[in-house]
Amino acid sequence: METVIQSRREDNAWLPDEGQPLIAREQRAAQTQGSHAFSPQQPLVRLAIAEPLLYDIVNRDLIGYLRAHRKARVDLVPMDNPFNPQVEGVHICVWLSWPESAVPHIMNHSNFEVKSLGTLEYVPCVAKRYVRGAADASNLAMLEDFMLVQLQDYATVPSLAPWNRAVAQRQAGVTTLRSYGTMRELIRWGASMGLIPYYAARLDKNLLALPKLLPNTMKVQAWLAVNRDVSSCPDVSAIVDVILGAFGERRALF
Repeated sequence: METVIQSRREDNAWLPDEGQPLIAREQRAAQTQGSHAFSPQQPLVRLAIAEPLLYDIVNRDLIGYLRAHRKARVDLVPMDNPFNPQVEGVHICVWLSWPESAVPHIMNHSNFEVKSLGTLEYVPCVAKRYVRGAADASNLAMLEDFMLVQLQDYATVPSLAPWNRAVAQRQAGVTTLRSYGTMRELIRWGASMGLIPYYAARLDKNLLALPKLLPNTMKVQAWLAVNRDVSSCPDVSAIVDVILGAFGERRALF
């Protein structure tokens, strides 16, 4: 989608007093620039990012970049499966894989430069508000106290097998969904337990990670691919730097 700067309401009474001068300056600047403010046409950057990584890691930095570069043209392409991106014509792709898995077909040729962004540990998590007393984080009986929420894309990932087995054994009390953001909200507000990256619990003080609840460590890898044909384009390079910077800033959380 192309980023669009919407016009502000003429009535800015809802703004705090300190925001009024800023709005006035923006309005004067817009009047000065006139209809040529968004000319000439900018090159389109097509970007696909796995939702868990967009939601937790890249979102804030990408929003900051777009806010500072209001003339950019960015198409944020939906990714049906973060572990098997089937998106054609993208310039930048960030996806997930399990260890030893093959590089996705669309990335498996010399036209893309592929770079590892790091290895992420996944753990079951619940909201602290729904845990009674001092919970034994290694007691499997905890599973019985919660609805399990399962991201559909996780069901066939071999490295997440301990969690997938726990979900498969359930005859009731399971919600399967496609939206990572909705799954996070069900964990926080719906008395549910779900599998999310360990760093998410470190970022959100309301979440309780349960790394000892299931046997074996569950890990996935994050990858970045950039189309070589456009890698020297300033907007592509800038967005790649945003992604690398976001991962670098949060490296200690992985």
